[in-house]
Amino acid sequence: MLPTQTALCWAHVEDIAHGHMLAMDKGKIGESYIIAGEPHKMAEVFNLASQITGKRAPKTVSHQVMKALSV
Repeated sequence: MLPTQTALCWAHVEDIAHGHMLAMDKGKIGESYIIAGEPHKMAEVFNLASQITGKRAPKTVSHQVMKALSV
């Protein structure tokens, strides 16, 4: 089961490493930087994987259902 609203910021490791290098070289002391990709919901990611692999994606449920089932 996948919660419907859970999202993660996906990015390629080389892009993240490059962002860290830029922050070290050109960043300012005391500044903070968000180095991440665009957020994508878990359901979107699994639906894309399903299209690529031909395997069925897990079903989605609301976070309330996930919370109720976790106790």
